[in-house]
Amino acid sequence: MTEDTTALVVALERVQRVPGTLPIFDALSVEDVPTVAVLLAQHPRHPLRAELVAWLERRGQALPPPPTAEDICREYGIDDLAEHLNSVGQRLRVTERSLSATLERAERAESVANAYAAVLVVVAAVALLGWASALDYLSLFEAPPLPERPAPIAAPAPKTAP
Repeated sequence: MTEDTTALVVALERVQRVPGTLPIFDALSVEDVPTVAVLLAQHPRHPLRAELVAWLERRGQALPPPPTAEDICREYGIDDLAEHLNSVGQRLRVTERSLSATLERAERAESVANAYAAVLVVVAAVALLGWASALDYLSLFEAPPLPERPAPIAAPAPKTAP
């Protein structure tokens, strides 16, 4: 492997998470010049594009020209581009309305669920109070017992003489 190829391989290791880097790395490591050119053309925003183009030029290989709009339309079977874009726009509007309606339903369902949860909390509190009252842990409807007073002490009876 030449010195400039080794430097590019090391540089590619630093940006290995960028899309397209691994196939370019594989082709570069075996110095497959045409494959590197094709792969670089497929990833026009690669961070090491300038270095890779210079490497290709030193080996007499130029990047293939980018596809034209007619090439892309032919590849995807699009006969009328304006009609295709209008239909895509219409599908996007329908999808947006559907997502909006789904979001509204979800928000309503969330508010109903919150109300239901609040009612369940109140019912649970009433049930706990009822059980506490039934088991005499809590007296809700009874008056509190009056404090006990000591019984009055009877005065001693007068003594009579015999």
